[in-house]
Amino acid sequence: MERKPSSWQAVALRDAEQIVDWYIAEAGDAVAARFMDALNETIASISEFPGLGSRRYAEQLGFDNLRFREIADFPYLIFYLDHESHVMIWRMLHRDRDLAIRLA
Repeated sequence: MERKPSSWQAVALRDAEQIVDWYIAEAGDAVAARFMDALNETIASISEFPGLGSRRYAEQLGFDNLRFREIADFPYLIFYLDHESHVMIWRMLHRDRDLAIRLA
């Protein structure tokens, strides 16, 4: 399967920036760098295998193509829309938050 290009919603970029800023402030540059590496690896995996993400919230939110994947070793989920020609990174949220409310 050919890798799909990815694009980002503005809110997803803000989510990522806030997470990195939090890690820098609370855990230091090294942990923030590990998070960014894990994030990039997850995005690459999503681009290569978009159908592997969970569809758990798709029906509830009315997006047939909504999926999510967990970022390895970090408590964050990447929500994305799997389109025919690309994947759209939609949100990045902490897995222990009330996701249904934050996604609505």
